[in-house]
Amino acid sequence: MWADPPISVALVEDDAATRERLTHVLAAAPGIALVHTAASAGQMLDWLAGNSVNVLLVDLGLPDQSGLEVIRWCRAHQPATNVMVVTLFGDEANMIGAFEAGARGYLLKDGTEDELARHVLSLHAGGSPMTPVIARQLLARLAPGEVEAVLAHELGHYAHRHVIKRIVLVFFGSLIILATLGYLIDTPWFFNGLGLTTRNTALALILFLLVLPVFIFLLTPLFSQLSRRDEFQADRYASTHASADELIAALVKLYEDNAATLTPDPLHSLFYDSHPPASVRIAQLQAR
Repeated sequence: MWADPPISVALVEDDAATRERLTHVLAAAPGIALVHTAASAGQMLDWLAGNSVNVLLVDLGLPDQSGLEVIRWCRAHQPATNVMVVTLFGDEANMIGAFEAGARGYLLKDGTEDELARHVLSLHAGGSPMTPVIARQLLARLAPGEVEAVLAHELGHYAHRHVIKRIVLVFFGSLIILATLGYLIDTPWFFNGLGLTTRNTALALILFLLVLPVFIFLLTPLFSQLSRRDEFQADRYASTHASADELIAALVKLYEDNAATLTPDPLHSLFYDSHPPASVRIAQLQAR
């Protein structure tokens, strides 16, 4: 009988003592493999450009940029990864911002992180682990009709099989990346162009991982466009199965709590944003 493979986990946490403590908890847990840790958002994003995990644990207060940016990148480029926040921030703005960005769990560093392994297993099994105070805030934030509309939006993603489609896209994209690597290993100009005369497989892999983020960056508008298309489809599904007005009210609260402008620069939004501007989403919902 084949044993299930361990759940691969990556952790980004800037505080060294906390990172060591969480690493110890995860390393001692059966069925979990901690494969990478990082101290900043940039370090984790660089690693994720060439690697993937089942579960990503993210601190929000990182030194170089917010952990929300890591969550948004992961949702756009690795939708199969389940993201859980582990942070000191228990306010509504950070909580709502994290869930809107794509987090599926939210834990506070309140001493209960010793149960982190159990929460990782729950998240991987389809749950949404939350510290109790966070769960209460989330339920109190939106009116019942707004909760229903937001849930209908998420069900729209499921009905349109957005996650499955994105996984297939990432799978074939990975095949293309691996095929490109296989080609470049035997190509002299790849090494010569980077100023190297030595050629071997290990060096080719290192060079490839260094240059890959540059080309993936150029694909950012495509991934953003696909993600925005999915959001519009989920909005249409929600407006059919729930109240469009309630969804609009919920969206305004979510954007306000996330400190997101309702009218961002169109060019910047087109290139980077995985979600359409609030004004565009609201206009489409009002037109239905």
